Amino acid sequence: MFNGHPVHSFFPSPGYDMKTHKTTVSEILQHVRVTELECSLIEVAAGRGAMFVAMRPTFHFVLDGRCHLSAEDVSINAVLEAGDFIVVPHGRRHSLSDSPEVKAVPAREAERVPLALERDVPVLLRFCAGETPAFRILSGVFRFPPLTTNPIVSALPPLLSYKRKDRQVVTLGAALKASLMAPGGRTLVLRLAELMLLEVVRGDPALMERVAHLGPVWLRTFRIEQAVAAVTANPAHPWTLALLAKHVGMSRANFAEKYVARLGLPPMQHVAAIRLDHAAVLLRSTTLPIGEIARQSGYASESSFARVFRTRHGIPPKEYRKAAWIQPMS
Repeated sequence: MFNGHPVHSFFPSPGYDMKTHKTTVSEILQHVRVTELECSLIEVAAGRGAMFVAMRPTFHFVLDGRCHLSAEDVSINAVLEAGDFIVVPHGRRHSLSDSPEVKAVPAREAERVPLALERDVPVLLRFCAGETPAFRILSGVFRFPPLTTNPIVSALPPLLSYKRKDRQVVTLGAALKASLMAPGGRTLVLRLAELMLLEVVRGDPALMERVAHLGPVWLRTFRIEQAVAAVTANPAHPWTLALLAKHVGMSRANFAEKYVARLGLPPMQHVAAIRLDHAAVLLRSTTLPIGEIARQSGYASESSFARVFRTRHGIPPKEYRKAAWIQPMS
């Protein structure tokens, strides 16, 4: 509950055992990241309000004063005070104003005041017209990485909140305020906002229960994608089934089974395909010697590479390169 409003539940369902699911939840939490932060200081005078219409996740940290929060399609008219932190994770339209009766205007209509020449220092947005601010907030519009199936991101409620009485948020909030004008302030604020988001998520047992039930399936999928990404990023590495399974924290048998279920190919057969695709790109787009291309694609010798390449493409590497109109180095 947040100021008497059912934003999200803090009570686990009967039979829920956080300890049982601790490993799964902890691993999923590691993949909740905040990126591409656009940060602003916002000052709002009495009788005014700021509306946020961005379709991206947004957070607000109240620096001074108190304000009223209202959100589109959500029956909430909550009061926020200095030290409170909220997240609107799905980009829902919402507003912060001096009172619930005030008609808010879009944040883009505010007076913009650069605070410093440094690019990573927040911009000041004023809804004051020369008047003394009734409240000040630090706001950030951000993105989650493209992990759309992450059960935490998908399970987040329309609004997450943390009150100033929570000790962790008090500590993080103090660090957040101190970081605003510091060198590298934007990066510091981004990381601190991420920590505060994680504290909010960890404080909701009902959300953790949903994550724990969805998590194992998601983690298996994510681990397979991690393995593919590792091979794609470094095809020259001497990958084996054991190394790939260890890389993503799975047993060899379980990894091989889930890999086939996810991609339809055994792991090492897919590794060979990734390597040959990488070699084909180098043949088409560079003049590297074929022996060097073989090495960069994970083959110990040019002859073994040529044999496998011909089996896959039907022609030797030299003819493939010639057909692509790229001449080899002399």
